[in-house]
Formats: sequence, structure tokens, C-alpha cells
Amino acid sequence: MSGLRIVRRANVVSGRSGGLRTALRNLGEDYRAAGQDPVLVVPWRGDATERHPWGRVTPPPRPPEPAGTPRDLPHPPPHRVQAWRDLTGGCPTTFDR
Repeated sequence: MSGLRIVRRANVVSGRSGGLRTALRNLGEDYRAAGQDPVLVVPWRGDATERHPWGRVTPPPRPPEPAGTPRDLPHPPPHRVQAWRDLTGGCPTTFDR
């Protein structure tokens, strides 16, 4: 589209959002009819961008995660976790999944 890109952000849009979903949809349809490019940013929509008659629905960009987050740490072999539990009397560890 050659129009202006209008980005709207909603914190919560659900089946019981008090008409917010309908209002956002109607606004998007009106923006598109006026030749604009409406984008709706909704945090719970997952990772994929969806295209609808009322515009594009996309998740917000994720901030970069700092190094050393649990996702980046290697998981110890199971026998090391068991040895740790035996030595500590069964205290939970950060490796419990």
C-alpha cells in the first residue's frame, strides 16, 4: 500500500475485552478503506504475522536476551543432577525441569 502506516498496540484483546476487539477491527477496516496500511501489535498472538481484511496483526518485537539466560545454559547430564540431589538431601536445583 502507498498510504501511511498506522501502528496500533493493544495490551489485551480477548473474547471478553469489552468490544475492544470489534473497535480495533472496525478502525482497521476504515483505515484500509482510506488507503492506509493498518498494523495491530498484540502481545499474545504468537510469533507469526497474520494478514486480515482489517490489516496486519503482528506480535511485538522481542528484546534481546542477556547472555547466560537459562535458555543459553547447557543442561547437565542426568547423573550429575542425581548426584547433586544425593549430596544436598534432595534440595531442588535450577536444573529441575
